[in-house]
Amino acid sequence: MGQVMTTKHAAALDEGDFTDAEKSEAAKAIMRLLDEWSLSQEEQQAILGLQRTNRESLNGYRKGRPIGTSIDQFERVGHVFAINTSLRILFPESRETAAAWMRLPNRAFNGASAAQLVCQRGFVGLLQVRLYLDRMRGI
Repeated sequence: MGQVMTTKHAAALDEGDFTDAEKSEAAKAIMRLLDEWSLSQEEQQAILGLQRTNRESLNGYRKGRPIGTSIDQFERVGHVFAINTSLRILFPESRETAAAWMRLPNRAFNGASAAQLVCQRGFVGLLQVRLYLDRMRGI
């Protein structure tokens, strides 16, 4: 993909601003990121707003099937990329720490990990994680 995908870009996907090839690259990138975070299949499905029985979509995205059939998923993708950006800024010394953060218990989430929060609360949990990291960055 010739450009970095941001939340703004993710929202624009619905408007046809990205080609299928770019959406395909976004799908592969998001799956690499979710794998880097060592999230379970269930956690990956929750983050992307997929039904637990929908295992084919994750495999399709890994292979480059263009991501997204709804504005909800486009927004989720943008939030995940924003979370990743925040983690890299907050933990520049260690990519491993940034990757592990999604799985670690957090007092801000009543002892749940960020991934657990998203599994429990869906899109609202994803927003809570992003907003928490934004506050940690002072934005």
